[in-house]
Amino acid sequence: ALVRASTEHDAPAVAVADGRRHLLAAWPAAAHTRVADAIAGGIRSYGDVLSHAGAIEVAVDPQVVHNVNRPEELPGRTPGRRYPRSPMTVPEISVDELAPLLSAGARIVDVREPDEYEQARVPGGVLVPLATVPDHIDTFRGDGTTYVICRSGARSMHACEFLAQQGIDVANVAGGTLAWIASGRDVESGPA
Repeated sequence: ALVRASTEHDAPAVAVADGRRHLLAAWPAAAHTRVADAIAGGIRSYGDVLSHAGAIEVAVDPQVVHNVNRPEELPGRTPGRRYPRSPMTVPEISVDELAPLLSAGARIVDVREPDEYEQARVPGGVLVPLATVPDHIDTFRGDGTTYVICRSGARSMHACEFLAQQGIDVANVAGGTLAWIASGRDVESGPA
C-alpha cells in the first residue's frame, strides 16, 4: 500500500496507525532532492522532513505495525524477561553546570556535522563528527573530564558510551547545543 501510494503521488508515503506516524515509509527517487533541500535548510526532524517532502499518510492496520519505545513494549515479550542494557553508565550534566566548567578551562568536543557546527556552537568547542570519533580518540584524552555535545544530546551520548568503553573520562551534555542556545548564552558561528 505504501509503495502504491508513493508511486501514484510521486511523494513519500508514510504508515499511520492509531493516529501515529511510523518510520515505515516508501520514498520515491524524486523525493531525494526534496529531502536534501530540507536537510540543507536545517530541517532535522523526521516529521518535518516528511512535511517538507510532501509526504502523504497511508492508514495501515494497527496489527501490522507496532510502536516500540521501551523493551517492555516489544510484541510477544515474555513478562518478567530482562533485556540487556548497556553496561556503561555515562555521566550527564546540564548546560547550567557546563558553563562554569568551560570558564575554568574544561574541554568540550562537538560531535555534530560541520554544517551544524558552523551555524552555532558552544564557544571553544572542538569539532569531531560522530562518525569520525573512533579515528580521533586522542582528542578526547587529557586531564579531567571531556564534555561531549551535539544538537540535543543523543549523538553525544553515543560518542560518550563508546569513549567510556575505551577508558576515557567523558560526560554528556544533556539537551546539547539547543539547550545552550535556549539558555541565552553566547555562541560562536562560522568556520573553526
